[in-house]
Amino acid sequence: MTVSDADLNEFESARGRLFAIAYRMLGSVADAEDVVQESFLRWQSADRAAIRTPAAWLTKVVSNLALNRLSSSVVKREQYIGTWLPEPILDAHPGANPDSDNPESLAERHESVSFALLVMLERLSPMERVVFVLREAFGYRHAEIAQFLNVSESASQQTFHRAQERLGDVRRFEVAPQEAHRIAKVFVEAALSGDPQQLAQLLTSDVIAIGDGGGVVPAARRPFVGREKVASLVSKFFQAVPNLRQYTEGLRLYSVVVGGAPALLGVKDSSAVALMILDVVDGKISAVRTVANPNKLTHVYQQWTTHADIHQLPSHW
Repeated sequence: MTVSDADLNEFESARGRLFAIAYRMLGSVADAEDVVQESFLRWQSADRAAIRTPAAWLTKVVSNLALNRLSSSVVKREQYIGTWLPEPILDAHPGANPDSDNPESLAERHESVSFALLVMLERLSPMERVVFVLREAFGYRHAEIAQFLNVSESASQQTFHRAQERLGDVRRFEVAPQEAHRIAKVFVEAALSGDPQQLAQLLTSDVIAIGDGGGVVPAARRPFVGREKVASLVSKFFQAVPNLRQYTEGLRLYSVVVGGAPALLGVKDSSAVALMILDVVDGKISAVRTVANPNKLTHVYQQWTTHADIHQLPSHW
């Protein structure tokens, strides 16, 4: 069925929000883009004259496509080598083009989401995750969610409450961009000092470090917990111990922001090789999450190359 200019504009006006919903449900840029593209194909073939509220119709389509994809992803993530972390998206910087129409930029103009929350959402079942995202992140009423997912309103409410119980405290600790850059700089300087105790002073007592190499590059297969263990782990990386030199030689570090949190982007040659995201609680770093799987850094590098404000950090490599 041919799509008129008006119908195309209707879809394009919803694209950013659709991507934002799908990304929060799936934790993957590529999967979110696939879901949005599939929703367009369904929009293209639908009897659009019979659709009274296009935005609601499209949200229903995207929600169910994401739910189906989440259900099929459970087994894949169970078979994943090491820890699976969501695919990160950089926050828009102050000099970004406000008229940019790429999915990531469009998503940034909608409700923001912390990387820590995306990680926590992995605790939920597919249905719990979809309901939680629709209700908590996008403010849909349970009556609307029930229509989107073809369940009863009470079932939507119960699913949301179960999700809340599983997640516990989901408060965000967002910092301003300039503060994020300052924290990143202080963190790197402490890590490069060669003194793990200097780094440990920046960490909470129960800090956790998690890495995702996807079996492609080296990454810790299990979490490190505690100030001393994490400080030692991070210091070894920044001191470029022999078995890591092939990855750190020629590496350049930049300060970026991910979901309101400070982050360190490692760039080598013409690609991103690692993104270290720091959770900050009451001025201390409570988590260090490193995405090193190259398949999850392609979009980050593309975003980074368009950033006008470049904050390069010191390194010894």
